[in-house]
Amino acid sequence: MDNNECQFCDPINRWPKSHIVGSLSSSVVLLSLDQYFHGWCLVVSKTHIVDLFDLSIVERAALEADTCIVSKGIQELFSPDIMNYAAFGNVIPHLHWNVMPRYKNDGLWGAPPWPHEPKRLTEIEAGDLATLIREATGARL
Repeated sequence: MDNNECQFCDPINRWPKSHIVGSLSSSVVLLSLDQYFHGWCLVVSKTHIVDLFDLSIVERAALEADTCIVSKGIQELFSPDIMNYAAFGNVIPHLHWNVMPRYKNDGLWGAPPWPHEPKRLTEIEAGDLATLIREATGARL
């Protein structure tokens, strides 16, 4: 995949504005288009790579720190019962973490997060949620 085809390269210009949380040191944080799990975010590496092992130790630590910042912000805002983390790369081959808050009443408790019926937010709802998470994480637009 060419970087020009990657929706996570330059996500500020390629992702819906209402779903942009902001930038941290090594990542761009996006609100997932599917909000089945309230507060679900993507922590996208600013570097176009596919695999975690392609990052240097310093880059990997910075991405992990960003993921923890997002996770802690979501925890403080919404008090999920646990946080799930996933990095697949087979749908969008650009390193990113799914930070998925899980709730005992989410309908899939005790099971994997898929399959489920996606939940889409209005632009206003998404923008408001992205703003909350931006403020909780210190991400910058």
